[in-house]
Amino acid sequence: MSKQSEAKKLQGYTPKAVLPVCANCASFKFDLTAELVGVFGDKYQREVNLRCAAGEFAVKKMGTCANFSLK
Repeated sequence: MSKQSEAKKLQGYTPKAVLPVCANCASFKFDLTAELVGVFGDKYQREVNLRCAAGEFAVKKMGTCANFSLK
């Protein structure tokens, strides 16, 4: 192992942070809608009706709460 790899392991380095946000939460639910877009009729799926299954209320993807549990 190189010095750099050892230092990363020692510090617990992760290249991308996993933030406690609604989009990463097990209680995050949404509905997908299929829409036709463009001249060629390409399908595009959009997430709508973003909500928390635990509390049954509307949320934003980057919101957070004390009851977060990672998917």
